[in-house]
Amino acid sequence: MLKDQRRLAKQALTLIPHSVRGEQMADRLAVVLKNAGADARNVKQLRRSTTSGQTGDLEVISEALAVKTTRCEVNNPDQLMVKPFEGIGYLGCATQNNLAKMVAEPRDLIQAKALDAADGVTAVNSIERYHKGEVKELININFDED
Repeated sequence: MLKDQRRLAKQALTLIPHSVRGEQMADRLAVVLKNAGADARNVKQLRRSTTSGQTGDLEVISEALAVKTTRCEVNNPDQLMVKPFEGIGYLGCATQNNLAKMVAEPRDLIQAKALDAADGVTAVNSIERYHKGEVKELININFDED
């Protein structure tokens, strides 16, 4: 069932056993999920829960984020050539849909991640060399000789 939801590698899976048998099942299921393509960092196996009122041996929680795109339509076809901005309707719809379809991690559409540290000294040095005319030559590779 989890595999049929697609993008198993993007799902955060939590396994909560409620019995000794559930612990054994959780161990086996964790291995099977990892072999099926689940990211090992996203498969969490908790200790046995003693919550009263629970039925069953094992509780499996699957969390995934999917992006739902809207269909872009022309708002008023009669006004499209006369007043394009009024006729087109929702501006940016196509761009937003394309971005949603290309994004690798949908959570980034909600809250972006900070960029990794960069080496500003290297960037500044290359610009200074350019201004001084001290540009480093690129390696000349002749692919015809292969």
